[in-house]
Amino acid sequence: MMFKSDDITTMLSTSLNWETFEQYCLWQLLTAHEISVEDVLPIIPKLSYKEHAEALTSVLLMLKQERPTADVVRQMFCRTVDEEDTFVVSTVMYWCQDFEDKVGDLLAVLLSTRYPGTSPNKRKRPGKHNIPPNAPPSAELVLGHLEQIRVCCVEQDDMSIFNMECLQKALQQSQSNSSDSLKRQYSELFLLAWEDELPISRRARKLASNSLPINPSLHSSNEDSEEEEIVKPKQAKRRKKAISDSD
Repeated sequence: MMFKSDDITTMLSTSLNWETFEQYCLWQLLTAHEISVEDVLPIIPKLSYKEHAEALTSVLLMLKQERPTADVVRQMFCRTVDEEDTFVVSTVMYWCQDFEDKVGDLLAVLLSTRYPGTSPNKRKRPGKHNIPPNAPPSAELVLGHLEQIRVCCVEQDDMSIFNMECLQKALQQSQSNSSDSLKRQYSELFLLAWEDELPISRRARKLASNSLPINPSLHSSNEDSEEEEIVKPKQAKRRKKAISDSD
C-alpha cells in the first residue's frame, strides 16, 4: 500500500477543489489500491452531487461492496437533504436487498438516539459554533433522509423496512418528541408508525366483542321464538286434519 490512511483522508478533502479530470484520475488510482471505507468516511458529508460526481460515484461503488455499519450510516445521514441527491437512497435501497434487517436496526437506532431522555424544556440546543465536525446528524436530517427512502419504497411498492418493529417504535418516539412544524412536514412518514397497528386493533376489538357475556334473556327469547316457529306449522297441520274429518 503506497498511501497512509491519514494521507488519503487529507488528499481526498483537498481533491474536492480539483478539476473533474484530476478527481477522476485520483479515484482511479485509489480504487486500484483498494482503500478502506474508513478512509473515505470523513468526506461523505462534504460531497456535492453537483460538483463531486466522480467522488460520489466511486464512494457509492465502494459502499455497495460493504456491509452496512453504524459509522457509515451516520456519515451518510449527515449529508444535506436534497430531492435530486439520491446517494443515500441508492445506498440504503441496495443494502436492503441483502441486509434489510440490519439496515432497519441501524436506522431505528440512529433515529431514536436523536432524542435524549430528558424533558424538551430542559434540553439545551448548542449553537452552530459548538457543534463538532464529527457530530451525528440532527433529528431533522435523519427524518429528511427517511422521507426520501419512504418515497422510494412507495414507488417500488415495498414498505417492508418501515414495518419492522424497531423502526415503528423509533418513528413513534420521534413523533412524540418532534415539534409541530416537523410533524406537519413529515406527516406521511409519521403515519407509517401506526398503519401496522390498525389490523391488530381491529382484531383486538373483535376478540373483545366475542368475549362479552351472553344475555340470558336474549338467549331464552331466541329459543322461544324458535319453538314458536316449530309449533306453528304443526298446529296448521292439525287444523287441516280436523277440516277433512268434518267433511
